[in-house]
Amino acid sequence: MSVPLDFIKGDGPHLVEASAGTGKTTWMVKTAVRFLLADPLLPRLGKPERLLGVTFTRAATAELKERLHDQLQRVQLIRDGAPAKGHEDWIPDLLERGGAKTEQALQQALSSMDRLAVTTIHSFFKGVLEEFAFECGVPVGLTFLEDVSPYIETALADEWRTISWAPGVESHLLFGGAVNLDHGTLIKQVKRVRGAIGAERPPRVDRTRLLDGTMEALDAVAKAFDAERMRAYYDSIKWNKTAPKIEQIDELALAVAEHSPEKPIRIALIAPWTSAAVDKNASGVGKVNKQIGRASCRERV
Repeated sequence: MSVPLDFIKGDGPHLVEASAGTGKTTWMVKTAVRFLLADPLLPRLGKPERLLGVTFTRAATAELKERLHDQLQRVQLIRDGAPAKGHEDWIPDLLERGGAKTEQALQQALSSMDRLAVTTIHSFFKGVLEEFAFECGVPVGLTFLEDVSPYIETALADEWRTISWAPGVESHLLFGGAVNLDHGTLIKQVKRVRGAIGAERPPRVDRTRLLDGTMEALDAVAKAFDAERMRAYYDSIKWNKTAPKIEQIDELALAVAEHSPEKPIRIALIAPWTSAAVDKNASGVGKVNKQIGRASCRERV
């Protein structure tokens, strides 16, 4: 990776794009050292504390700090007479260009290594929010979470209690006995429902009222259901690959026969036969057939 020594000129952003393994970190370390040592080819930095190095991970932060320290020590050794290696030919040139100012800046940089701002993105903005809490509109005692898994677990338990706090009609309508609700699946659903930690929870519904309305609708479905007519309607439609199977009519017929307040029809068995589902999964539904099917349902309901 080759970048001109005078690439950074004046104020404003300067972007370097490079692929993995081309030496971006090496260039960053080299450029940071040149800033710290007051290279005349670069804009004046002033105090070493004005240099900010931001990385993604703590490991990268530690590596960058170590490499900066090692590079400054190499500059000191070369200044004291040690031979420069092939990739260090820029150091003698820097010492010659900078003269006494670079000598003074080297001592200042070495003595302030522990104060150099090399940090992760999260730590940097944490410091900004803590220092300028009032201006940012955040609480002064803002807590930053390193691990959100305990909060995910709490949200999971809360979500589980909400949808299935006790075995009964709600659990049967939602899940029946076919869905495998393992821990990993529930975690994914909680993240999807909550969107993010701290999201405002929607108000809870009136379970009794909702259940009564659902049971009335299921009673109407059971009363209107005609398996033979439904099979004939199924045969009259040209379905696509995502269509329900005719065997699912038999499964629904069995659920209708067993329908009761204690064991209502599962909504998952009805969903494939709604008008919207049929319209989506049928590649050639005739208008007459659709009208007959819907009229039959209205008549029976």
